Amino acid sequence: MPLSLRPTEHKTVLIVVDLVLVNLTTLLALWIMAVRGDRSFDRVYFVDQVEWFFFISALWLLSTFLNGFYDARQITRPTAVSLVLLRTLALIVLAYLVIYFFSPPNSLPRGIVLYQGATGFVLIGLWHQFYIWFLGRQGFARKVIIVGAGWAGQTIAEAIEQQAGSHYHILGFVDDDPSLQGLPRKYSNVRVRDGWSGLR
Repeated sequence: MPLSLRPTEHKTVLIVVDLVLVNLTTLLALWIMAVRGDRSFDRVYFVDQVEWFFFISALWLLSTFLNGFYDARQITRPTAVSLVLLRTLALIVLAYLVIYFFSPPNSLPRGIVLYQGATGFVLIGLWHQFYIWFLGRQGFARKVIIVGAGWAGQTIAEAIEQQAGSHYHILGFVDDDPSLQGLPRKYSNVRVRDGWSGLR
């Protein structure tokens, strides 16, 4: 049975997996800091740094909200995803630099957000590109039939494709006007049957 999720469910999946990756890259950043600082990456070190997982996760959620990272028009376009992801991570680094500037000297590490941002851009970017490819498979999109094959139907179809094209697969149109046979032109498989325009 094909997997069919609502747009809000797609968004939830992306947020949950993104947060897992954010924390994974935070862990990787802490490991890099430990290696560069000649410290043991052990349980004691992990417990001492555990607040970074909450802090960076909070910065991530705030930055994605401000950048509209999970907007339906963004999450289905490869180029848009890369650009918005870059802006999101840049905002996180900027926010951290502001906090670092106003903090007491040597109270915060300098490299953690840079390490996390670099690895996060790669892993989260790859994950989103895979998700876009996954959504592009018709078996995983919600099937839609539009009532009305005229101007209004075409407008609805265009809006669906522009706003959330990968979430939906338009099967065709139904219309009781025989003169609309073969319309919209973009959908060549539309024809009239028993007074209704539908799929072959």
